[in-house]
Amino acid sequence: MHILTTLSPVFAMVLLGYLLRRKGYLSAQTVRQLSWLVYWAGLPCLLFYKISTSPLNLPACGRIYSVLLISLAGCIGAAYVLSRIFRIPSGSVSAVVQGSFRGNLAYIGLPVVVFSFAEAPGETAASIEAAAVVVLALMVLANNAAAVPLFLLHQHRISRQVLRKIIVGIVTNPLLISSAAGLLVGCLIGRLPAVADRTLSSFSQMVLPLALLCVGAAIAGPTRTGRLFPAVWASLIKVGLCPLIGLAAARYLLPLSPEQLRLAMIFMACPTAAASYILADQLGGDHELTAAIVVLSTILSIGSLSVVVGLF
Repeated sequence: MHILTTLSPVFAMVLLGYLLRRKGYLSAQTVRQLSWLVYWAGLPCLLFYKISTSPLNLPACGRIYSVLLISLAGCIGAAYVLSRIFRIPSGSVSAVVQGSFRGNLAYIGLPVVVFSFAEAPGETAASIEAAAVVVLALMVLANNAAAVPLFLLHQHRISRQVLRKIIVGIVTNPLLISSAAGLLVGCLIGRLPAVADRTLSSFSQMVLPLALLCVGAAIAGPTRTGRLFPAVWASLIKVGLCPLIGLAAARYLLPLSPEQLRLAMIFMACPTAAASYILADQLGGDHELTAAIVVLSTILSIGSLSVVVGLF
């Protein structure tokens, strides 16, 4: 029953976004505008509000983040090894590797975490949600720091101008800025004024449903599946191997509490981020293969997230 109540709202909203896009009720332009609203306004607002108003356990956040970094590194290594074994063309390796480690934490992971801890005691739920947004922001940094150079290295496009653009893009990321601001306000003030608290709380409530609609609409866009075989095993690395590596790290290297372990496992079982397609397209990667990985991993994540929510 817990699996059903946790995952049903998430994938029902994804399915709704998919159907609205396929039936023409959401145009490509509307989806882009909604995604812009969520990414540049909604998610930063949510992260700032949760971090500034919730109790934070920074050592625990550090352990969770370390577990996710270990799983990220393991997935990158596995993807490279399999790319050599199966002789993936050079131009497609970056798409396969990115699809194997870059999870959809903001649009899928965070809603699953929120629903998963909906019945937990108030203080526990608030603490875990705050940890989730801190770790999410740190993983945004890690994912971009790994993915962007990955594409450029495979195309031999590293230059001072490109490096400057990468650094500026990472430093000005709205999720990182809002998280840092939330930490600062939480440490200095401790409690927001009532007007700010209610305004941010109300605005934040729209974020997760809109984010899930955008995911469904994104995977409903016209894409060709490209080479199915590499898309399948890249997706399996992301939703299958990734949580297994993280589980081993959490058991033997960085022990986590049951609640912290559930949070980490949910994040690691998430599908490939839809933003991977945009990055591959902008940097000249194999965006068709990336799109196939996003779609397949999203379908497979129903199973991986069900296992995680059911066992942890």
